Amino acid sequence: MKLLDKYQVSRTDFEEFGCRIGLPERVVKRELDAFAKENQMIKVLIEHSFLSDILKHQYWLSMDYRRKMLVW
Repeated sequence: MKLLDKYQVSRTDFEEFGCRIGLPERVVKRELDAFAKENQMIKVLIEHSFLSDILKHQYWLSMDYRRKMLVW
């Protein structure tokens, strides 16, 4: 893993981290798959938050971007 200022974290980084801390590979895969699924509850929570509409949209884009990083 290169240590740069603008390194983009990917699924393989999380898989490697899980293995390094001693988690079974199947557990790491299961948890990453769960985070990678689109969760409607997140969208509902964002919509019901006290954020402005612009910030809600930006927050959703941020969450969606992070989720997509875990999808191959």
